[in-house]
Amino acid sequence: MRPKVTAISRPTFNPDNAYLINDPNNKIAKTFGIVYEVCENQKELFSSWGLDLAQLNQSDKWELPLAATYIISRNGCVEFSYVDTDFRKRLDPEVVISRMKELTSSNP
Repeated sequence: MRPKVTAISRPTFNPDNAYLINDPNNKIAKTFGIVYEVCENQKELFSSWGLDLAQLNQSDKWELPLAATYIISRNGCVEFSYVDTDFRKRLDPEVVISRMKELTSSNP
């Protein structure tokens, strides 16, 4: 998921049956409890760099989701999750691919 709105307004499908979901206003991320409001110090710092999160994310709030990856089955169950409060730590894509292969081979 990504809060930033792009030219793509519907889920993007890739050949591996996975979707990348746009999440304007962090609505989905909020249901997972992974959104935080940027504090005033960070807001000032970002602004000094010319970065306006509210404008960038087309939202009225300065919010960001935590670094998170979820694999959700077709029946809506969270089959795998990874969340880290340190935005610099991201899940290795190979872990996601491996886990998706495991899940698709056990649930054809």
